[in-house]
Amino acid sequence: MNNCCQQVTPLHRTRASANYLVRWSPLCDGWVKWNLDGSVQGRHQLASSGSVLLDSSGRWLCGMVRNIGSASVTCAELWAFKDTTHVFTKRSPVCVL
Repeated sequence: MNNCCQQVTPLHRTRASANYLVRWSPLCDGWVKWNLDGSVQGRHQLASSGSVLLDSSGRWLCGMVRNIGSASVTCAELWAFKDTTHVFTKRSPVCVL
């Protein structure tokens, strides 16, 4: 992978949690970054999901959002994964991070 993926090491660790130093760094040529998320709000659990694909220079390739309705956080996250996978499989083969 030509050192495209760097290991993240803990800055401070306790029994319950760990703090990590996280920073953005450019991807190697030919790689794309796939960010997705699902969220739920309020007592009616109104859910939505979305994702974005970025190239190795950070340029937007495509993105999507979905209004799910009433759902759990897990369901919203799974919709984001399903939708992104569906769109991504229709694109030409590239390396994904």
